[in-house]
This record gives sequence, C-alpha cells and structure tokens, in this order.
Amino acid sequence: IIFTMEDIRTFPSESRIHFLECSGNPVYTKPYGKTASDLVGLVSCAEWSGVSLKLVLQEVGRQKDARWVVAEGADAAALTRRIQIEKCLDDAMLVYSQNGERLRPQQGYPLRLLLPGFEGNMSVKWLRRLRIAAEPTYSR
Repeated sequence: IIFTMEDIRTFPSESRIHFLECSGNPVYTKPYGKTASDLVGLVSCAEWSGVSLKLVLQEVGRQKDARWVVAEGADAAALTRRIQIEKCLDDAMLVYSQNGERLRPQQGYPLRLLLPGFEGNMSVKWLRRLRIAAEPTYSR
C-alpha cells in the first residue's frame, strides 16, 4: 500500500513531548564550553505531531507472523533500521511537525519515524518506506 502525505494527514493526529539523544554523543565528561549544546551534547526536547504508527499498521493489516518493521530513509545512505513490532504498536509515531510547524529538512521533512526512548538514529528521517517482516532484516 502506498500512502501520500495527504493520506497520512487524514489519520487522527496527536502531539507529544519527547527527548531525543544522538548515539554519537561522547562519554560524559566535566561540563565545558559556552553554549547549551556544548554542555549537554546532541540532546533535544520537542513537541512532535503526527499519527500513531499503530493506526497506520492497523489500516494496512499484518500477517500473524509479522515481528519486525523495517524503516528506510530517503537520505543518500538509505538509512535503514529494524524495529520490533511491539515498539511500533506501542508509542511509535509518524511525525510531520515539530514544535507546531512542519518538519524542517534537517529534521526529516516531510515525514519522520519517531521512536521515543530509542537512540536518535533509530528515528529514521525522510521516511520513504516501511516494510513488515517475519524475521529481522540485515542492512548496511
């Protein structure tokens, strides 16, 4: 099934506040620097708006043996992450707005997968494709 952004926006929307932390943050050391970013590293807190991934998966339907969702980004590296279906049916979201405005390109415009509580690189930006699978998928 192919969903356009218009299709995604017809699902009931919700907004939630979540923190994200980049997996590239260095090991914590004594605070230094002059800016908040220098002090806390690659950490952010924002209000994210979009649709529950659970609702989209219910619309699509899934096989009983489906245990994983593979998310692929439209970036040059085609960043791909596999996520257990339990997380996708819990608090995962397909987000299109951050802090009350459309996502900016550097945040994954037009659509980003948001996985609260997971490393930031799991929240695939520029989401192009979701695939449901029975087995874990290996990717680059």
